[in-house]
Amino acid sequence: MPPPTNGINLVYNAGTSEAADHRLATVDASYARAACLRSLWAQGNPTMAASVNAIRVNANLLGKPAIIVQGRSDAPVPINHASRPYLEANQVAEGSKSQLSLYEVTNGQHFDAFLGVAGFDTRFIPVHYYNVQALNLMWAHLKSNAPLPPSQVVRGGTPGAAPALTTANLPAIAHSPGANAISVSGGVVNVPN
Repeated sequence: MPPPTNGINLVYNAGTSEAADHRLATVDASYARAACLRSLWAQGNPTMAASVNAIRVNANLLGKPAIIVQGRSDAPVPINHASRPYLEANQVAEGSKSQLSLYEVTNGQHFDAFLGVAGFDTRFIPVHYYNVQALNLMWAHLKSNAPLPPSQVVRGGTPGAAPALTTANLPAIAHSPGANAISVSGGVVNVPN
């Protein structure tokens, strides 16, 4: 369930006053400009290639410890197009030197502030709770060399049957996730259902 927002708007700058009737339109946000940029990319324009390479994510954390916490039900930033591919790219870049852990929270979404809205409160659990756990785990790792728990699915909540939110019904990030462990092998991220 996506958050209650304005949705996606396609802007075409057909007006003589730079499409002033469109909320976010500018001369550079027109379809013609987007088509021009696409054409430059498709033709292998060296300036475009250099610009893209300057901001391209290579997922090489140089052996630094890192934690990603994301809700499996994140609609604005789907986990399958964000955290999972980053985990895989990091494993390809760093291999056994990687210290990246992904904690994927079932029934966690993007905006915890919406949990008080009817409909959200019976479907989702707060991901912020796991962000705080992850910060504490990282602090213990950096301060006392405590091992970071491996990548895992944290199974929280039952959609449509959510009890009042308390820490008693929010499972912790496990040091030994067992069947909930997330693994990367041969360029493939294996996530348990």
